[in-house]
Amino acid sequence: MKKLLLLAACCVAAQYAVAQAALEITLLDSLNMPVAFQQVLLSNPQIGLERETLSNEKGKARFEGLSTSGSYSVLVPEGSFYQAQSRENVSLISNKTHSIVLILTDKVLSLEAVTVSAGSYQGINSIDAEVASELTRREIAELPLEGRDITRALYRLPNITQATGFFPEAPNVAINGANSLYTNYQIDGLDNNENFLGGQRFAVPVGLTAN
Repeated sequence: MKKLLLLAACCVAAQYAVAQAALEITLLDSLNMPVAFQQVLLSNPQIGLERETLSNEKGKARFEGLSTSGSYSVLVPEGSFYQAQSRENVSLISNKTHSIVLILTDKVLSLEAVTVSAGSYQGINSIDAEVASELTRREIAELPLEGRDITRALYRLPNITQATGFFPEAPNVAINGANSLYTNYQIDGLDNNENFLGGQRFAVPVGLTAN
């Protein structure tokens, strides 16, 4: 009697051992490159099975010891970079490894249209070869200037840089990379150049410029 029970148990165990299979899922992106460390969910409602794992460096996720009963569903949940992807009704064959490939679609966020407008613009000089830029009264008033020196505001204009003077009293404004001694200063069209040391003859405060 014991021999018969042992033989029957061995037959049942052998039957379940033979009925097992494996499933390998390969995850690829839109460029056919492997997607690593992506969560993969496997379920079989008919036998109450639910498993999960992560894809390896080669984008492969493998499930071992699966029953051939029922059909399986594979789900890759939506992540930070990819949309959700799934495969339904996956059937397995005993002692075989079933392979499937899932192509993950890049996650794209659609934004509403945004219109950017400005109240002022820089016009094009079509009269002569003069190249000029300007600062508005509001910009001069709001800029954090050292000592409220108007020359410190000129660095915000195109092609104007701070000169490295060769003596303490040297002017500090250079235009188009030229020597700072060549910079010409005028107040309402009147000459304001220091002919000996260069720079301004009379320092112009921000308050005078703003008004």
